[in-house]
Amino acid sequence: MGAIACLGIVAALPPLISWRAPAECPPEAEVRAQIVEHAGRDRADGREPYAVVDVSEQDGGYAARIQMRVGGATAAREIRGATCANVADAVSWMIALAWSPRGELAPPPPAVIEPPRPPVTRVPMIDPYASAHVATDVGSLPAADAGLGAALGARRGSIDAELAGTWWPSRFAGANGAGVDVGAIELGVRTCAAIACAGVDVGWLEGHGIGVTDARGASLRIVSLSAGLRWRHALGAAALVIDVGARVPTSRPTFVLDDGTALFRPAPVAARFAIALEFW
Repeated sequence: MGAIACLGIVAALPPLISWRAPAECPPEAEVRAQIVEHAGRDRADGREPYAVVDVSEQDGGYAARIQMRVGGATAAREIRGATCANVADAVSWMIALAWSPRGELAPPPPAVIEPPRPPVTRVPMIDPYASAHVATDVGSLPAADAGLGAALGARRGSIDAELAGTWWPSRFAGANGAGVDVGAIELGVRTCAAIACAGVDVGWLEGHGIGVTDARGASLRIVSLSAGLRWRHALGAAALVIDVGARVPTSRPTFVLDDGTALFRPAPVAARFAIALEFW
């Protein structure tokens, strides 16, 4: 009988509240019953407030945005709580206080409103990747050359760091069939921020005499600084990567014949272009 009487009071009241909340929150009828209980009034006691309440999950808790009208005045409020039940209880107390004459209600229970929680700072993850590339070079070898290579790297946000290796087939330098075939193998480290890249390459120029008496071979080390631009286009689980840049050798070893004739020396600046397919 007590429960029937309580429902009867709620049905006889004006709306009091328009309650929009997630499914796990108390229903509107329960919130209305709380308002009646806290206020200790019924509709015959005079004017009633009316509130539109929207509840949503925020920062691991719940937040209620309230537009309340009392007589001819309106006000906007926001209440936060760790649970939706806390928020519903605080809302019912607010409406009950507006409905009841001053001084008739005991203060609501404390600690139902929580301050906003600070935003969570997310640290970008480190993602490894591998790539295979085809590159062209003008200036490092006796003629324009095409090389093949691969790289291993790691990415954090917009910053890449990688270790790459490239093989360059030999090109001929000389005249009248006498000269030297020069190829190269190089390893390099590179870092890129957004589209700008810089790195250091260590290479070995491999030369073999051609068409000369007592032909011999030579391996000369060369260290170069590199800089350039990188463009990446995602292709699902892979990416197409294009690199354009230049290399500046810190030394320029020279291949010569026994009589002192210079056959080849790397250019002071070499141009590079590479296309890679990247996987992660």
